[in-house]
Order: sequence, then C-alpha cells, then structure tokens
Amino acid sequence: MFGLPASNGQPGSAQSSLKPPTVTSPDPAPAFDVAAIYVHIPQPHEHNSIWSSPFDGQFRAVNVTVKSLVQFAFGIPETRIRNGPAWINTTSFNIDAKADSAVDAQMRALTSAEGKARKQRMVQALLANRFKLLTHTETRELPVYALVLAKGGPRFGAIQQNGTTVNSGRGRIEVEGSNRPDLSSGPL
Repeated sequence: MFGLPASNGQPGSAQSSLKPPTVTSPDPAPAFDVAAIYVHIPQPHEHNSIWSSPFDGQFRAVNVTVKSLVQFAFGIPETRIRNGPAWINTTSFNIDAKADSAVDAQMRALTSAEGKARKQRMVQALLANRFKLLTHTETRELPVYALVLAKGGPRFGAIQQNGTTVNSGRGRIEVEGSNRPDLSSGPL
C-alpha cells in the first residue's frame, strides 16, 4: 500500500510537510549519488524498460510509470498497489541514477539476491525522496478459492504422447515427444 500526494505529476512538487517512511532494514541502504528524473515525452511505438544490475550502483528507467517503479522497488504485483493519485498510472518518467564508486564496489561483492534487494531499497529511497512516496502495510481479507475433488474423484485420462511438440523463443528450443536422432546431432 502506498500514498502519493495528489500533485501535478511532477517529482518534488508535493507539499513539504510529508516525510519519507522510516527504513527499518538492518543495514541502511546506500542512496544514489546522482539522479536525473524527467517526464517522458511519448513517441509512437515505444517500449518501457528498466535496466538494473544487482552488481552495480546504476539504475535506468525509460518510459516507466510510478506504479511500475513501485512494483520494481517493492517486488509486489500491481494489484497490491492502492490509493495513489491517477497520474501514477498515466505519467511516464525517464530516470538515470548512479551511486558513487564506493557503493559500486560494495554492490560487486554481493550475491545476486543481496544486490537486487539493496538496489530495490535504493529505488525505494529515491521514490520517497523525489516523489514523496509514503508506504504502509496492512492485512486485508480477500476471497479465496478452494480446489476440491468432485464426487467420485478425478477423471483424468493417461497422457498420450503421439506427436512432437516444439516451442521456441528468446534463444531456446524445447522439443517433446520426438525420437528423431537428427535433432540432437548438432547444428543443422
């Protein structure tokens, strides 16, 4: 859950009486040393992207909404983000942020999971500082579905493998149900 002041969508234009959330992590996250944030000017057929390596102190986002940044920074699905102003879904930003060389050196010494967690905390601090993001957690009761067996038990039949299935994409090929030796004999 989070709250953003209802401003005109410009970073830093919210009231100054809002304070960033207190971070209760055991080791304080380093902050970005420099961050440039601009409102994105849309072009036809654009993509949105976040570039973030867990092994350095750099962060780049292009054509990304604040809601997407919150998803990245907190690792939560969009459905758990509530109560923000309308512009968090419609106004996109370009962000270039960089930490100093000491933070880069620290990040290189971390595991991938530790680096990702630290980078997320750095982005959280950026959101609190520049967008005046305020967060809180709460427990909610939501509907749940229970999968139960029908009377008489399941009625699944045995799987019939009588063909070849080929799936491919992004540099991979998956083949199931084939006994053709030419598929495993090297380059075609």
